[in-house]
Amino acid sequence: MKPFIRLATLLLLVGFPLAGRVLQRLRPIDVVYPFRAAVTVDRLKERGTLRLAVEKNTLSYFIHRGVARGFEYDLLGEFASELGVDVLPRVVASAGEAADMLRSGVADAAVLPWSREPKVEGGVRLDPYIRERWTHVADHDFPQTGAIFVREDSPALVHALNGYLARTAANGVGKELWERYFVYSADLGIVRDRGRVVGRDRRISRYDHLIAKHAQQAGFDWRLVAAVIFRESRFDPHAVSRRGARGLMQVMPGTATDVGVPNARSAEASIQAGVAYLRRLSETFQESGGDDHLAIVLAAYLLGPGHVSDAQQIAHSLDLHTNLWWGGLKHVLPLLEKPAFYNHTKFGFASGHHAIRYVEQIFKRYNLYRRHADEQPVESAKTSRKDEGSA
Repeated sequence: MKPFIRLATLLLLVGFPLAGRVLQRLRPIDVVYPFRAAVTVDRLKERGTLRLAVEKNTLSYFIHRGVARGFEYDLLGEFASELGVDVLPRVVASAGEAADMLRSGVADAAVLPWSREPKVEGGVRLDPYIRERWTHVADHDFPQTGAIFVREDSPALVHALNGYLARTAANGVGKELWERYFVYSADLGIVRDRGRVVGRDRRISRYDHLIAKHAQQAGFDWRLVAAVIFRESRFDPHAVSRRGARGLMQVMPGTATDVGVPNARSAEASIQAGVAYLRRLSETFQESGGDDHLAIVLAAYLLGPGHVSDAQQIAHSLDLHTNLWWGGLKHVLPLLEKPAFYNHTKFGFASGHHAIRYVEQIFKRYNLYRRHADEQPVESAKTSRKDEGSA
């Protein structure tokens, strides 16, 4: 024991001073913000996303009828679309958190409260993108919305965005978005609250508490089920597919009966049937775990469990993981479109590429809903009796 104590003492005496000298040589920014780097258009294209720090439930970013909305969110979405990238919202509870994300390098841009000062600590405000002739507000004083800030270490991105915003002011895109959110905004449920313009409805849909009721009984995150419903029917209880699938979760009548819901015509019954079917699929493919498990279950919800089992057999024959999505079935499902493979399966042809897109779209929306909504839906999400019984 004594040699060990002597060795430990030596390491402490030598290691701490050495570590101190190393830290002294590092710039403070390297210690506090180790992942921060200048952002350029090429970097955005390489990454595929523009990360936007934005306060939730403001006019800059909110959810309406299950879809992400917002003045600055849509404005930057047009810019991102030109580059072939997506806007990835980093949703926070306050403008202070958004500013911290910008400074730290977690975000490329941030929507912060409007200020006459063109700079904040570590960031620079983009040129005004709202025109007086649209609003009749003097001196660009717009307390009802924010301003877009980019870090001052990214002048190339500042230049690109300022050029884009100038074009939107000239070509009508900016005015169109302004009118959508500030003039003809009744359909978006926008109201003023303590001097701010916000989305009135914090719900994902009018069925939130029904979704939560059945999802939680079955052991699912209600926001995942909401993402499935959006993909299946966009929360339309009257939706009917060409194959005869009905309602919010587009369950076939035979499948609904099989899981114990013989009449799945009402909104709640459709949710009940869809969740019960998801639960059955979850138990069928229980050997997988985590997000891989969810992805496989979602693919089976679309294609049917038989096609997914066929894909697992193909994966096994190719020495791939049969119970993983990434590194496994995601690569195998497209083979179900090829006669050389599906002719040797039990259930035949299946649209594997469609299943992959389906799973990816639901995961993307699920992540969106997790950023926006709490683990329990807000109290105002309760539907009326009419909503619960609609068919």
